Order: sequence, then structure tokens, then C-alpha cells
Amino acid sequence: MEIKLQKKGKRNQLICVRDDGSFERSELGPNIPYHDLAHYASEKILGIGDGFFGNIRSGLSVEQLGEKNVIKKLGADILISEVVARTLQLLSSAACTKVEFPHLVRQEMDLYGMKKLTVELSRSNINRMLKLYDNLLAEWESLPDGEMIRLEF
Repeated sequence: MEIKLQKKGKRNQLICVRDDGSFERSELGPNIPYHDLAHYASEKILGIGDGFFGNIRSGLSVEQLGEKNVIKKLGADILISEVVARTLQLLSSAACTKVEFPHLVRQEMDLYGMKKLTVELSRSNINRMLKLYDNLLAEWESLPDGEMIRLEF
């Protein structure tokens, strides 16, 4: 699937083109691209196949992924991808350290009753996620209005 994030002033756009040619398009607020880039980095590095972008690739819409009743039926990957993406944003902004990262993820997952993680939060994976995320943020920040980032998932 091709992921396109287009900078459009205060309203940005996410376009996901699936392998079959169908697509999902969503208007985003000014800060949402940062969260979507965190999803991409964490899902790509950790191999989360049924996270946010994996479910869009499977045919769900962004709107559906915002509905609690839909999310409850999707399994552990969607929750793991959300928690890891949020924590990656914390790490990138220096609100937590690499040492704290896995503990914060596990702590939040415990709140949802998930004792076992299906991803490896090793120092190497954390470093790789952070590097990819920070590179994507730098690319996004340098993008002129109207241009887009293109990613493969």
C-alpha cells in the first residue's frame, strides 16, 4: 500500500492507495500527521501487520478505526500500535527516555488487561523506530505547502 501525507496549510490530507487500486482519503488536523508518522515508524519497524495502516490496507476507513465498537473486534495489534505510536511521540519529544519506553508501553498495556506483548521492544528496535520517526518528522517539516511524503507499507 502507498501512503501519502500531503501538507495543506492547517488541514493536511492522508491518502492510502491499496494494492487493488482502492483508496482511503482523510482530512487531518494540523498535528495529526505527526501521530500518523509515529504509527508508520512503529508498525514498519516492529512488523505490526494489523495496526492502523494494516487495517486500512485491509479495507477499513480512518472513520471506522475511530469507532470503539470496530476497534474492539480487531485484536491486539491495533491497540499495541496505538500505544507504541503514542509512546514513540513521547520519546521523540524527550518526554521519556529509551530506558523508560518499554516500561511505559507495558504499563499502558496492563491498563487494558494485556499482559503479553507480541512485539519486541528491544533497544535496537527502539533506536530504529526513533531514527525513522525523527527522519520522517524532519522531512515533513521541510515540506512546502502542497507537497507530500510518499511511503510504502
